[in-house]
Amino acid sequence: MQATTCIEPTVEPEVFEVLRKNKAEAAFQTACDVARSSFPKMLSFHVDLLDDPDVNGRAWVMLNVLVSRRDPMEYPSGELDRFHEELAKRISRELVPLFGVFFLFHPE
Repeated sequence: MQATTCIEPTVEPEVFEVLRKNKAEAAFQTACDVARSSFPKMLSFHVDLLDDPDVNGRAWVMLNVLVSRRDPMEYPSGELDRFHEELAKRISRELVPLFGVFFLFHPE
């Protein structure tokens, strides 16, 4: 795994309530650390919630990662795989589904 960058996420206030309800504050910090190391070319990241359309009151904590790319077909699938593998190793299994990643692409 690559060295961790110093990028800090911006976090929407409602995220903290979901983390508290799920007792996932420490898992969130770990997810942020895993994101930093999994996406070494990350330009920034923002954390918000995505409401589950099927279950009223359930939401996912989304790590919105901004990455640059030259080729419009380029997709960081290897990095995404690394993120999911490492997250599953470092947080409890029942909390893994709480976190998701969404990519935003910035053209170089």
